Amino acid sequence: MQLTARQIEAIEAVEAHDGDLYAAADSMGISQPSIRKLLSEGRRRGERPRSLAQLARGEAPREDLMLTSFSRRGKDEDGNPFSESWRPANWKKQSVHELARRFVASLSDLPALKKIKGPNRCKSRRGTTNLLKLGDLHVGLLVWAREAGHNWDLRHSESILHAAVSYLMGRAPQAEKLIIFNAGDYFHVDNTRFETEASGHKLDADGRFPRIAETGLRMAIRMIEAGAATHPEVEFISSDANHDPMSNIWMRLALREAFRNNPRVHIDTEPAPFHYRQVGNTAIGFTHGHKCKWRDLPEVMAADVRDIWGATRYRMWKIGHVHHRFVQDLRGCSVEALRVLPPGDAWHVGAGYRSLRDLRLETIDHEYGPLGEDIFPEAMWEGLAV
Repeated sequence: MQLTARQIEAIEAVEAHDGDLYAAADSMGISQPSIRKLLSEGRRRGERPRSLAQLARGEAPREDLMLTSFSRRGKDEDGNPFSESWRPANWKKQSVHELARRFVASLSDLPALKKIKGPNRCKSRRGTTNLLKLGDLHVGLLVWAREAGHNWDLRHSESILHAAVSYLMGRAPQAEKLIIFNAGDYFHVDNTRFETEASGHKLDADGRFPRIAETGLRMAIRMIEAGAATHPEVEFISSDANHDPMSNIWMRLALREAFRNNPRVHIDTEPAPFHYRQVGNTAIGFTHGHKCKWRDLPEVMAADVRDIWGATRYRMWKIGHVHHRFVQDLRGCSVEALRVLPPGDAWHVGAGYRSLRDLRLETIDHEYGPLGEDIFPEAMWEGLAV
């Protein structure tokens, strides 16, 4: 069956506006749901699924150009029902690669943030580094108090993280550098299905994925800006994790471009599962903790960075994933698991998981190692208006 003139007009309008359905609908004088309906009808009427431009031009389909799968149901000329579906070869791998390529190519057009005014250098203390330890934040998590004991959504994530970072930066000891460690699972969801990629577990999410992504990126920018306003140098390290493997990639790249005019801010974009830093006489390893057993981490550090291991007296790992705090001294190295800010969701509460929540800032002397830490505990935000 052939496309109608109105359907072709809708397809051409979307193509002319680079896929923006709202702009295309305005140009046609119709609503956004109406143009969606025209596009949907066009797919059902077409003999094969094609790109928008191919549908408009009537060209033969190119499966290697398809970025999504399609299906249609109906009745043939004899009235017999039929169902058909198509997927391009290696459809999942190709779509992820293409989307990542387009995103990276678009980053150069993002406006860079203005240079951030830093602290007076005479007020910075040489020979010390502050470490902000951000446990799994799960931006986009939705929790209902009647079901799980607490209310939590995007507003809670943003306001409480901002309060915690502001408090800790205001009390931070003078230091020559701040390392912000995102332990992973920064985003609760990584796709519009609201499922984990590896296991397909259903997740309780607040709102639409674009809103979650926008809020999470804004939160990260504000956190780094707060650090740059109080420290001469800021480094952001983010670990690969199980809840947000793809979002962790694009967020690091977006942050790098956003702060490209701020030489005092460094965004680590390496996709490696383990990150290492030598802070004077202290070696620090960073990872999420969902793959390697935490008891094996000292041996991993000794094998990966033997030069740093041999040059330092103090060695420690910082991990996330487990949502509760423990510090375990092992041979030659300690392992610390980080608490989190958000509460447990319905599944975790039903399974009996309970833990205190907080955000911590640790101070490390380049000669004497870890000196202590400041804490923003759960009790401090219970009275905050969200």
